[in-house]
Amino acid sequence: MSQAKTENTAAKTNEKKKPKDKAELEKSQNRRKLKLAKLKKKTKISVPLRILCEHFFILFLSFLTLVFATSFLKSKEKTTNEKKKKTMHNNKTMIAWERETRVQLAIKKLKEKKLTEAPKKREAQAERTKKYEEEYHKLKEEEQKQMLAARLEGNFFKPCEPKVMVVIRIRG
Repeated sequence: MSQAKTENTAAKTNEKKKPKDKAELEKSQNRRKLKLAKLKKKTKISVPLRILCEHFFILFLSFLTLVFATSFLKSKEKTTNEKKKKTMHNNKTMIAWERETRVQLAIKKLKEKKLTEAPKKREAQAERTKKYEEEYHKLKEEEQKQMLAARLEGNFFKPCEPKVMVVIRIRG
């Protein structure tokens, strides 16, 4: 058992010194992918769900801004309507009225634009989630293949785990 370990460590040190060929590069990339997959699994929220939450939050913020903008304009509209009745011939009130109508038209255009863009964004989001799911599925399959290969050879396969170091500083 100890000889096998020393041979493995000697082989690893020799591998580090040698230039890597394609097969070794692929193995190292697979190891990195497995580590990333394990780190992603340990997070409480999966990546596609996290992305959906972020997009929902962005949409919610944009909705709030629209609601507040429209309520603000409505409150201003009441006050400006009263002013218009008093001084319709005043040039300044006419300019303010024009400005407000332009803002209202701009808000309407933004709402229409968001309504037309929303389905496109949802489709793109669905495609991204499919890609992530395929990637996770591939990583699971690779791990299962490695476990099977190890069993066939009579070895054990231990999946990679994140490494943690605890450092304590003692002063005195």
